[in-house]
Amino acid sequence: FSISSNESRDFNSQIVPLATASDSSQDAYITSKSLIYSSLEVQEVTITASVDANVLTPSDDILSGFRFKFGAETTRLPGHGGAEGCVRWDGDSNDLKAQLESLTIVDVVSITKELVSAKIGDHGEGVKYCITFIGDMVRGNVPQLQIVDLGENGCANAGSNGGKFRDDLGTISVTSKEISYIPVYSMQTTQNIPFDASARDVKAAVETLTQSCNVDVSRLVSRNGFSWDITFSSLCNQDCTSKYPLLSMKPNGLLLGADIDPSISVIGVQKLNVPVVMSSIPYYVRLSASNIFGRGPWSSSNPPFIEASNQTPDDPIEVFVESLSDTDILVQWEPPKNNGGSPLTHFKVEVDQTPHFNSGDSNAPHQYLVVPADSNDGLFDVQSFSIIMGDNHVVGAAYLSGTFSLSFDGQQTDELTFDSSADTIKDALEGLCTINKVSVSRTVICANTVQDRCEREGFTWFVTFLSAGDQHKRHISPLNSMRSHKLFVNGDYLLSCADPLLTSCSPDSSIVSSVGTQQEVQEIILGNSDFSIVLMNHATGTIPINSSVENLRIEMHKIQGFGIVSITCTTCTGEDIGPGETINMQFQSLRGDVPLMSSSDSGAVITEVQKGSSQRVVGRSTYSTIVRGLSNLSDWYVRIYSYNTHGGGRPREAFPFPKTMSTMPPTIPLNINAGISGADSITIGWNLPQYDGGIAIGSFLVEIDTSPTFISSYKSTITANESDNSVCTITQKFSTHHEESHRRQIRISDQNLIDVGIITYNSQILIENEQYKVEEIGDCGGDCLTLDREVGSLVVIGSRLFIGFETRMHSHRIDDLTPGRDHFVRVTAENLYGLHGPPSYYGYPSDAIAVVPMSVPF
Repeated sequence: FSISSNESRDFNSQIVPLATASDSSQDAYITSKSLIYSSLEVQEVTITASVDANVLTPSDDILSGFRFKFGAETTRLPGHGGAEGCVRWDGDSNDLKAQLESLTIVDVVSITKELVSAKIGDHGEGVKYCITFIGDMVRGNVPQLQIVDLGENGCANAGSNGGKFRDDLGTISVTSKEISYIPVYSMQTTQNIPFDASARDVKAAVETLTQSCNVDVSRLVSRNGFSWDITFSSLCNQDCTSKYPLLSMKPNGLLLGADIDPSISVIGVQKLNVPVVMSSIPYYVRLSASNIFGRGPWSSSNPPFIEASNQTPDDPIEVFVESLSDTDILVQWEPPKNNGGSPLTHFKVEVDQTPHFNSGDSNAPHQYLVVPADSNDGLFDVQSFSIIMGDNHVVGAAYLSGTFSLSFDGQQTDELTFDSSADTIKDALEGLCTINKVSVSRTVICANTVQDRCEREGFTWFVTFLSAGDQHKRHISPLNSMRSHKLFVNGDYLLSCADPLLTSCSPDSSIVSSVGTQQEVQEIILGNSDFSIVLMNHATGTIPINSSVENLRIEMHKIQGFGIVSITCTTCTGEDIGPGETINMQFQSLRGDVPLMSSSDSGAVITEVQKGSSQRVVGRSTYSTIVRGLSNLSDWYVRIYSYNTHGGGRPREAFPFPKTMSTMPPTIPLNINAGISGADSITIGWNLPQYDGGIAIGSFLVEIDTSPTFISSYKSTITANESDNSVCTITQKFSTHHEESHRRQIRISDQNLIDVGIITYNSQILIENEQYKVEEIGDCGGDCLTLDREVGSLVVIGSRLFIGFETRMHSHRIDDLTPGRDHFVRVTAENLYGLHGPPSYYGYPSDAIAVVPMSVPF
């Protein structure tokens, strides 16, 4: 429907006139097929005596009756209340049902009957009939029933035979208890799409429509405009033919402008890849349509034939770039869907300071890398969600019940029971068109007390997405309106029960239903001057201090690197902002810990309210590479080519294009291990993250819990110096020396390690996570070591040295644990900017491994 433009029709707070979708001047009508989906109308018929002292004579004693009139028809079957069509005034509900269903415009009704008590000063006793119109012919707003011929026109009257009826009637009424409604849905629409929108913009816009699931989009210049090919690429779980057809997209070109006839149209196109046995021979194609009456005429293809031949591959897909530090970036991508008929051989990654990729020598790119096609190193994304009873309940006084639902990237499951098994969750998620395959495990949260009850009852499910890649929603376009993490749990229908049999239950707002991630929240207390916001080297335009929340939201939205940001003013009386007002900003698109914003107004105060945390394991695409040593004074453009034996295909630009360099949180600590130290203690060891985010690691957050969920974990912050296992540092290296033997030499800060024999000939040492063996001692001084190979470029003055290839760079011992009980550990790195990276646990990236403190024999 559309809103009617007919000014003669009523249009007010109660009535909205509807017109056809194609023409607002044409009044809209509801078809009988549409009315099947309307709610049921219910009418109540009440018959009582005139005063509370009167009692109408029961029909079983002396007969009295009436007829129903519905529209233009009156009941007419042989009746039990007198002549044809008459029913007893207090008769059986089945008799009334039969009379009403005999009418030509009524197919099915249901009727219930109840007695009405006398009301002093109002009416006497009587009966009430509740009539529900449930047939297809009586859907929608039906005529009001009428009671006619009460004790007359052939209907019996007990008053004529010594009883009481016609002359003693009181309330006679017919009221609508429930009126009928037809559900009218507002059609899902995208945001306004620019006339020259990129393929990425159109993809983002269309995927906000829940019927579309996942789409692939390409754009071509078409005459004086553009055309976009939109392929609905979601996988069918079983048989694609069993899927309902997609609703057709309806374009709205109202806001288009041009000198001559601006227009937009949507055309449905079917595409089919046809495998052939041989290449280099002509293949002819024809097509016909079929329906239940048979097959139609054939139509030949244009051109009439084509020869299959080997091609270069298509461009890679889902190419993304993100900062690891202010000088290093991670580039990820998936292989092309079409390899051109030959296996892929490699990918070429080009990096440049201009979008033309010609700022290097001889107009070549500044830098390029070659990644072999057999070097895929994808990582499955792991996420968690939990349903937990609120901790405000006394132990044993409340029990979980009810249902919840999950959604992923805009698609929602049916309601699931609060204690759903891992298999149930797996089936529900794989039933969504935005998910391919997952594996699910479930952990019961239940701390036993002496009464064998749960201190805090709940469940946590771990979901592993069995396709490579980061499953956090990437904000690829301003036209994308989906927020935060793709996975979401809705616990609106969860209940707490007062008994273990779950019979006395009610909604409980204290029940926690949440995913294992949280979005960053920062707060700004405004100063007295106009200001701009700076984040990750992006800056907004100038925002007047006496502006509005909406204007601030618009300026933040202009910076695509910020993604979607929810903005609220917690101290404003309205939408206007001003000096001293407090504004909260929740970053809905950025993953994990977000660097602190800054303001051009030095009087503004910015603090972190909630530290963002990423998913349990951040997925990595099938292919990835790291580009190091880039200048943080420039933006960088990245594109990738796919190659097979016939050459390279078209390049695909990485998103974002360009990439602005910025400091970041560190990556995960590496090689976490945990071992038994005693009956009540364990020792945790780990190595530094591969990337520190642009500044040295300052501390580590160590967590230990008896559950792999880490919901109620013990936490301890350990400085990098406190946990350091290194024995010395490098004071000199000779990497530029002309003799190879000298390039293998280093000097160390503690000669005593050599003097007392801690470091000797053939000692195994680690420097910057690279393994070396000592071949000579003292060649260039008492503090000199000659190694088995040249010192790597990552080794610098001040690099730390560790003894033993298996040695962890850092370690920490935790005491006072419960002997004989499973304990799980994880570690998070924090750099000197105060940014926390994602945590890593013992067993990462697979299932967490438990360590059991116990006494061990010597």
